Amino acid sequence: MTKKNIAEKFFFASDDSKYYDDTIELTVPRYRLIHRTMIDLLNCYFKVQLNNKYRDAKGIILDVGAGSGNESIRIMKQFSKMNTLAIDLCEPMKNLYERNYNDRINRSGNKEEKRFQYVVEDIRRINKDDERIDAYYKSLNQSACKVAISAYCIHHYSLEEKNAIYQKMYDLLEPGGILIIMDLFTYGSEQISQDAHSFDIEFIKREFDNPSFKKSELIPKEQRERLKHKWVNHMETAHCLEPVEQRIEILKEMRFENVECVLKYWQQGVIRATKPTK
Repeated sequence: MTKKNIAEKFFFASDDSKYYDDTIELTVPRYRLIHRTMIDLLNCYFKVQLNNKYRDAKGIILDVGAGSGNESIRIMKQFSKMNTLAIDLCEPMKNLYERNYNDRINRSGNKEEKRFQYVVEDIRRINKDDERIDAYYKSLNQSACKVAISAYCIHHYSLEEKNAIYQKMYDLLEPGGILIIMDLFTYGSEQISQDAHSFDIEFIKREFDNPSFKKSELIPKEQRERLKHKWVNHMETAHCLEPVEQRIEILKEMRFENVECVLKYWQQGVIRATKPTK
């Protein structure tokens, strides 16, 4: 993907990246519920393994399309022994991730050893023998990732590209590891697909005009108006969506197990799966 393609598909790869965290809740209905669901899924997953010591879970989180860290930093805050391999092809997001990590993990002033490695790269170009990843594994005495997540990234790609990304996530997971995909999906019914898309567009317009997210109110109105039009255009032109059932079947064909959609709200959805132990 060229820099021009990146700018077109991920407009926050440009200078507008600084607005990402302050506007994301204006673009995703039920944003907080979706992230709460991610944490709940991990709580359940680790409780099966560790019982009442589940908060001591140790391993690496693979965060594909890591962006500013809203997902993997949240996990590291919940599980203090987890580390993150963050992969994103948008260079400006790297500094945002580090800033957010310092604000949220080191907020108390007790500086701890950095618990993430941020790699600016297309996940499809990364393999298990990548020197950057291998060195990170060795530094943590690990050989693979225990958790693989991706939030609002993979829907930008064609079906063939999605399959390649899912395969990379499968390859980088350890046996028994958990996959969590938070993304946009469509429906088998054309009418419901149109209704769901219209719902999201109207949600974005309404929220940018009258933000319910307090931080967004601080952005000047003319700036919000400009960003609103960019987000609406992004929704109309940069998404390649399939029904959630199709994504589930693809993951099953790749040998993922326990593949389920655990949350669906119009186009927003959460899929959970595990890699076989053998």
